[in-house]
Amino acid sequence: MVTAKIWLSELGLRGLRRLEPAKRPTTVGILAFETARTMSLLLSLYNSLTDSEIRALRLDVFRSEGVRYLNSTDEGFLLNLACSERIENLDRVALAVSRLGKKCQAPELQGFDKIYDDLKIGSVDVMKLGFPEKKISQKIQKIEKLISATAELYSGLEFLNEMEASERKLQQWKSYSGPIQAEAKSNPDQFLRKLALQRKHVGRMRAGSLWNQPLEKIVPIMARLICNVFARICIVFGPYVSDLPHVVSDGRVLFIASPQRQFDDTGRSAPSCYTSAPLERSVAKDVIIRSSGPIPQKPNSVGVNIFRNRKPKQQETTSLWLGFGSEERRRISRKRNPVTKEASKSTLGGSGLSSRYATVISVAERLVRCPDLVDDGTREELYEMLPAAVRVAVNTRLRGLRRCVGLGPSDADDWREALERMMDWLGPMAHSTLRWETERTYEQQRFDSRPTVLLLQTLYFSDREKTEAAIVELLVGLSCICRYTNTSSACSSQGLMS
Repeated sequence: MVTAKIWLSELGLRGLRRLEPAKRPTTVGILAFETARTMSLLLSLYNSLTDSEIRALRLDVFRSEGVRYLNSTDEGFLLNLACSERIENLDRVALAVSRLGKKCQAPELQGFDKIYDDLKIGSVDVMKLGFPEKKISQKIQKIEKLISATAELYSGLEFLNEMEASERKLQQWKSYSGPIQAEAKSNPDQFLRKLALQRKHVGRMRAGSLWNQPLEKIVPIMARLICNVFARICIVFGPYVSDLPHVVSDGRVLFIASPQRQFDDTGRSAPSCYTSAPLERSVAKDVIIRSSGPIPQKPNSVGVNIFRNRKPKQQETTSLWLGFGSEERRRISRKRNPVTKEASKSTLGGSGLSSRYATVISVAERLVRCPDLVDDGTREELYEMLPAAVRVAVNTRLRGLRRCVGLGPSDADDWREALERMMDWLGPMAHSTLRWETERTYEQQRFDSRPTVLLLQTLYFSDREKTEAAIVELLVGLSCICRYTNTSSACSSQGLMS
């Protein structure tokens, strides 16, 4: 709590203390790109928690047929998954900011990790840590400008590195008559002039980017925005996630509610398991999700919890709570399993098959749209991606169809319509899975502040039995389309999986 009090006084209301003239502030320097990527992830989290994004999550994602059919119809379970993933990403941002804070001179920045721990257990006042609502948009614009300038510097340095590599080859060619690029060989003087201009351009970009910004100025901005993001997470997901401090709003400022309000709300208990819709049923798009609360038409600009069914009482909004009241609750609040660990063995994520099946579905979708692309190589590649059990199921289904009387070319149109309807809800799940993996694979080069895909939108939590049944239907239908339309000689005799 000592560190928290220091931070409250230094960052909460009065800002950072001025450095002594004898001490020279440390600039971000080579850490500019890592800092810009951390800022991008922080802005991505902030943008994903806006009222419009939360409304889309609840009305579009939770009600999508793929999520309801393969993942879960339990809104409380989905809310817990979304919250856990956002908290994990915020933890990563806070860890990066803590590392940067260790390089600062101010003790309140060096102890940000302790402040963040206290923030997560509700023992510090979020109202005094984060930015006031009227200043957030200004800070966001400033951060976006710095990210954009740093991204340009990153591209400029890459181009400069390529030119300097060509310059080294030019020097080698002059000394040893070695090979050299055509541009430099044809006009070395012009190339050297371009290189000098590029170096000056990089110098100007470095001056306007995070490179020359003092850490004592950048770290507090990120640290305080982390507090705003965490407060927003508590407002949005607090009623359904039991280990989050209960932050409420009276329309002007944010408060931490009393512990009675924190733990007496029965609507916040989350289920320990989930069930997806039955295999035979199709979910209508306008179905009303059970246990859903009303959505206000005009949300408050401070950040309204659209999942709440009733407004907080006046005496509850004006009270401040600075702790759970017991060490056990503190210990529970610190323990949060990674969201990927929530997948059971009956799901694709728990079986390690989500990525493979997403690729299978994406390839099959492309072939359904254009059967002319099916050839021996594509057919063999698709077949090798399938586990042995799915191969057996596909071949068994195909043999059963060949024994049926009355199947002919006219059935191809029916199969195509059926597969297109299936791909309307199965395809987005596969694309989200591949996009989720791509966003994390190329995260080191990412300067994008758009909201990322949530794991609950992917095949990770999909029921394995239902997904495999859908894939079998998809591949059998594709085989029949190829066989009866005669669009490919490779498909005309044996079918796709024969």
